[in-house]
Order: sequence, then C-alpha cells, then structure tokens
Amino acid sequence: MLSLATAVLAGFVAAELSLAVLVFRGRNWARVLAMALSGLAVIGQAAAVVEGGPRISLATNLTGLSLDVLLILALSSERARVYAKRGQGLGRSGPTREAG
Repeated sequence: MLSLATAVLAGFVAAELSLAVLVFRGRNWARVLAMALSGLAVIGQAAAVVEGGPRISLATNLTGLSLDVLLILALSSERARVYAKRGQGLGRSGPTREAG
C-alpha cells in the first residue's frame, strides 16, 4: 500500500508534468501559472531564510532555487510570450481567408 507521502509526491509529479506539457503546447495560462508558482517558491525560500530557516546552499536548496529563477526568466521572455500566443484568435479550423 502506498504511503500518504508517496501519493502526494506522485500527484505533485503528475501535476508538474501536465503543466510542462501544456506550456510546451503553447498554452499561455499554463506559462503564466508556471511563472507564478516559481515566483511563490522563490519568495517562500527567501522568507524561510529571513525567518532563520536553513541557509541557501548546494546541499539544501540552491539547485531548486536556481531552477525556479531560470524558469521565470525563460518563460517571461518575449519569445516565450509569442510562442504561447501564436495560436490564439485563430479558432479551431485555423486562419480564415478574407474575401477581396
């Protein structure tokens, strides 16, 4: 039987993978959500350090913090915005040709 921690971890991994696939497919809301979650993670880690929690080090959380910052930088770029918005406004059948 799965423990509660294993079930929560599996759910978290499934949600992260689903969000990554949606970002790759160009869903703008998924891109914004991923940036917001990474921003909250960075703020949470900074608050923990200020409150006397574990210092940022390679052994504790430097890798995760670095990846969150890189994700924010990558998804907030102009190219990422254009990629995510490239299919909006076209409808399901694609672009239509104007008469004239």
